[in-house]
Amino acid sequence: MSRLFVAVYLIEAGLVLTAAPWTTWWRRNYFADLLPWLRELMWTQGMQTAVVAVGLLTIAVGVTDLWTLFARRLGGRPAGESHE
Repeated sequence: MSRLFVAVYLIEAGLVLTAAPWTTWWRRNYFADLLPWLRELMWTQGMQTAVVAVGLLTIAVGVTDLWTLFARRLGGRPAGESHE
């Protein structure tokens, strides 16, 4: 059951990371207002792209983990998994 929660958490965190750079919160947050150098870094296209990439990777890991979990529950083995 805990593995299910981890997979769902990874998918949720990935969705937040993928959407965050395009929200108004990204431009108006406490730390960016406190540290001007951080604001400039957060507003660069490269940083937004990196955060979205990490979000997509996190979603992919969560979906893969969820798929593996359901495949084992249904009695099948995921492709590429060795027989133990």
